[in-house]
Amino acid sequence: MDPPSILIVIKQQVLFTVHGNGLEGFLDGTEVVPLRVVMSTIGEAMINLDFRKHKKQD
Repeated sequence: MDPPSILIVIKQQVLFTVHGNGLEGFLDGTEVVPLRVVMSTIGEAMINLDFRKHKKQD
């Protein structure tokens, strides 16, 4: 394979990986990582449930 062909293959592999894993939002900035710790209504620090979900899908 000549160098331009190799670059096209690599680009396709990266795009398939990004799209297949739903990572577009992390690359373009539309998806943000939730805070790991949040304050409860009584002022105690607690693990953010949204962060847990994010880590499981990550």
